[in-house]
Amino acid sequence: RAIDRDANLSQTDSITFQIDLERPEVQISSPKDQTIISGRDGQIVIRGAVNDNDLKLFQVEFSPLTPPLTFQLINQAEVEVERDRPLGLWKAQKLPETRYLIRLVAQDELGHQKSDQIQVTLDNTLPQVDITAPKDQERVLKQFTVSAVASDLHLSSYRLDFAPTDNPDSTAAWEQIFVQSNLYQQEKDKQLKQPQAAKFEKDWEVPITEGIIWLRVTATDITGNSASQMIQVEIPTVVLTCEW
Repeated sequence: RAIDRDANLSQTDSITFQIDLERPEVQISSPKDQTIISGRDGQIVIRGAVNDNDLKLFQVEFSPLTPPLTFQLINQAEVEVERDRPLGLWKAQKLPETRYLIRLVAQDELGHQKSDQIQVTLDNTLPQVDITAPKDQERVLKQFTVSAVASDLHLSSYRLDFAPTDNPDSTAAWEQIFVQSNLYQQEKDKQLKQPQAAKFEKDWEVPITEGIIWLRVTATDITGNSASQMIQVEIPTVVLTCEW
């Protein structure tokens, strides 16, 4: 309200305003920090949250950890993102396998800014599998030993299956003989063991009396990359002879 020389009062007027001293709230929830991930499927979903009452925009970026950091844009948007929702799709299928920094940066209309970041290792390499015995197309006894080697920098598990069928492509045909898992574990100091190769021998009795069976060894790393090898073996018909 204003007053003139003659003490006349003006009409009242008012305005309402809000003081904003808060920075945006940001979080990357997936992938987890210090994990090993695969981009073989083409795109890695970056998930998290961005919240602010007057958000201007957010950006998701990545850079190899090798200095100097050179960030490339994954995605940017001008809308809030609720908890654990997609922030962007990282096209990592053809990128070098190394360690990366993924950064989320958000800014509001007043210039307040906040960021969150994680470090990940990219692994797009499939494990290697080699069945050393028996050989493909070999004739075996009803009881025999399967020998194989599964190798990968981040090997997590391997399993041996068989299929007594002429159609091994049928998923329902395969039955598990044995599996070995949790080969790659995190220590208390967050350092990871790195088994290079796992050799195994499995004594096994074939559950059929004769005929053709398929054997398959499958190896999987901690990112979900998987590879397998199949061979075919024959249990021959038993021929009985009689002496007169």
